[in-house]
Amino acid sequence: MKTAWIRRVTALFVKSDPEYESFLRQHEAKSRKEILFYLSCAVLPMTWRSASVRRNIT
Repeated sequence: MKTAWIRRVTALFVKSDPEYESFLRQHEAKSRKEILFYLSCAVLPMTWRSASVRRNIT
């Protein structure tokens, strides 16, 4: 049994938004290939940036 203050605090962080949830389901990476693509988009720009910084220092 939850107390009233726990319900209020939970309501601040847990929101139900059907439109956002359907957007997530529509654009979710489902296959291994899609997941690797999105991970590489996040990781490769960082390695490119650090390599260019190293080139300018030396």
